[in-house]
Amino acid sequence: MKKYPTWCAWIVLIIGIIYLLKDLGVWTWWPFEWYTVLFVLFGLGTVFKKK
Repeated sequence: MKKYPTWCAWIVLIIGIIYLLKDLGVWTWWPFEWYTVLFVLFGLGTVFKKK
């Protein structure tokens, strides 16, 4: 299993909590789909990993 930076783990955790709250109906303003966030996170991780 690959070791990811701590900042990446925190971002994934926060986005996961936001999606949980969206599914529970607490937050209705989150307009993004899960796959959009996945591609953005993957892109960010790839860009920062190369530096």
